[in-house]
Amino acid sequence: MKKILLVLIVLKATQPCFSQGTLKITTGTTFKAKNGPHIVVNDMNLKNNATIQQATNDATFDFKGNTNDTISGTGNTIINTINLAKKAGSLLTLQRNISIVSQVIFAGGLLNLDNYIMDLSASGILSNENELSRAYTTGSGYIQATNNLNAPLLS
Repeated sequence: MKKILLVLIVLKATQPCFSQGTLKITTGTTFKAKNGPHIVVNDMNLKNNATIQQATNDATFDFKGNTNDTISGTGNTIINTINLAKKAGSLLTLQRNISIVSQVIFAGGLLNLDNYIMDLSASGILSNENELSRAYTTGSGYIQATNNLNAPLLS
């Protein structure tokens, strides 16, 4: 009985020590989610070593929870929408360049660009950014938006 009780105590004591989960998309995979589903990434990292290729109105990645998480990997990462809904003070940190098709919604937590680029291309926007939930950098990272100009006037 003492051995069983000791095992239960050890398991309970080490429960918070288990490593944080990772949603890993492996080489050779193309990740597509169509027609607006929500992919909830709760206290998890997103590691893309393949291709995430989304278009307008495809999936929303909901980053939630109260741990600091990352977007990393070696693959091409094009995400329709990111809903950043983490607890106050929690971070989502880029560890690779990403592209946003539609929007990044700031509902809680901080987005650390670190040394990477978040490309909004011609259609992406930042929504609800405020002092408590915003994008920033601790390195050389930045947000870029590009668009073709049709016969611009120079003055």
